[in-house]
Amino acid sequence: MESTMSQAPPPEWRFDELSYLLNAYTHTGYAFSDTPDVPGPGLASYLRLAAREPHRAAAAVREIDDLLSVGLFSDEIADEVEELPHIQPPTGTIVEDCLRIVRSHLVRLLQDPSGVPQTNPQNAWEWNHRFPELS
Repeated sequence: MESTMSQAPPPEWRFDELSYLLNAYTHTGYAFSDTPDVPGPGLASYLRLAAREPHRAAAAVREIDDLLSVGLFSDEIADEVEELPHIQPPTGTIVEDCLRIVRSHLVRLLQDPSGVPQTNPQNAWEWNHRFPELS
């Protein structure tokens, strides 16, 4: 039986925080539903957790920048990208566009963590990561 908690990537893995972030989308339909103004449910869950640990959001921004600068389909990172959760972009957009939207939400969080409403966890992923001892 597959666990709802993702396996931790090896310490030398290039996109460990991005993997953690994208895993939030796996519990909300495997789709990017974020807009430039409003995060979708997966990203909103991650943002609530990252508001408590802003270093996570900073790491995710660095990793998104790294991935976008190298290119999603670069041979240099192909093996690592293959290991990331595969989240579907909306029709007419590409993953890179979605990652840019995610990045803008992360930067906003880093500028003002109080802008992220703190509510009870909204899905299984958030419950498991916010209260791991209960999972």
